[in-house]
Amino acid sequence: MQRAVPLLALLLALPLTTYAFDGRREGFLFGFSLGPGYQFVEQEWLIDGEHSQREDRDPTFGTALRFGYGLTDYLVLGWVLDLGSDTDDDETKLLGTAVERGNTRFEIDGFSATYFFKKRAPAPFVEAVIGTARWDDGGDNLLDGLGLAGSIGYEVRKHWMVKGTVGWGTPSAEATIDDQAIKADVTGLAIAFNASYLWY
Repeated sequence: MQRAVPLLALLLALPLTTYAFDGRREGFLFGFSLGPGYQFVEQEWLIDGEHSQREDRDPTFGTALRFGYGLTDYLVLGWVLDLGSDTDDDETKLLGTAVERGNTRFEIDGFSATYFFKKRAPAPFVEAVIGTARWDDGGDNLLDGLGLAGSIGYEVRKHWMVKGTVGWGTPSAEATIDDQAIKADVTGLAIAFNASYLWY
């Protein structure tokens, strides 16, 4: 539901503007990106005061969706969904429970601001994202917390872009399992290199 709210708001507002998908960045736009990356996740948990720790470093493959509005041809504001990466682990562990062959995921969703240095392509750009970081251990455990990301990219030609992104987040959770007090803290770092298509 949390992810659907910004999307629904943008879709409802779409008919209210004449600056939509007219070949200029000003107005509504939609983007999709995918590419390889690398994920580093450090998990720490306390089970009745006993400390445990695990680190995961894995190559990944990530995708992202973007919904936004260009205030000008230079400045675009929007919402990024699933700025994250997937990887298959032999085993991962969170909240004291081992998960066999889990498909783990670290992602960042949030508000984005993109600045293009030229009015038309080809054009370099920078982007910042602030929102929620999520860690899925491949089992039944999903943590969330603060997430931040930054990108440097280049619009090679109209609509087509390449960019490098670094994302960081601190998901956490607390639970009680079989009368045991458990606290989990995750620090995640994702590096991605994406090819993107931005429809405007």
